[in-house]
Amino acid sequence: MQYLVGVLMALTVILLVWHRYGMERVVELSAGSGIPYQVLNGAKDHGASIVRHRVEDGALKVDCTLVRQFEWPYCSVRFYLGEGAKGMDMSGFDTLTLDIRHTGPGPRKLRLYLRNFDAGVSSVTELNSQRVNEIEFEVPEKGELVVPYDLLRTATWWVKLRNRSLMETRVRMDNVTTVELSSGVDNELGLHQIEVRSIK
Repeated sequence: MQYLVGVLMALTVILLVWHRYGMERVVELSAGSGIPYQVLNGAKDHGASIVRHRVEDGALKVDCTLVRQFEWPYCSVRFYLGEGAKGMDMSGFDTLTLDIRHTGPGPRKLRLYLRNFDAGVSSVTELNSQRVNEIEFEVPEKGELVVPYDLLRTATWWVKLRNRSLMETRVRMDNVTTVELSSGVDNELGLHQIEVRSIK
């Protein structure tokens, strides 16, 4: 009996330590995380916005001058989690924690896209064929925001573009190839400064 109690006590301690340090899995996207990224200005959509970036104190700082040459000018930072049709299974995660800053004219809104490669629907040659799971949000004063996964939605424009039925519009995160932080739809033209400390 003493042996059994000792084993149970040891197992309890092991489970508590595992719960605290082992059960939680975190993927960090930042300038120093080693995950490749690209800063974009909308040129592929015939945009003319001007973007410059640098890394300072571990943060990715993006200077984005929005110029209206087409209807939805934008600048963005895209992190690559995979290659071709192979992405990362993020279906087991439950939150996104954003540590970012935004200054500029008008509302301080940003968009976050998680693109999921869906076999039979997506193409490796067309990024917008991948399911676009998105949120748009106002950047808080302190720059830190925790977003539950269930607030993500499949983008309406993607549903129309790919002609998906209602039952095919649920969020899918089992093969995420890119995570992209972009200027918001309502951002005014002019200089916006976006600082990405981390997306976890």
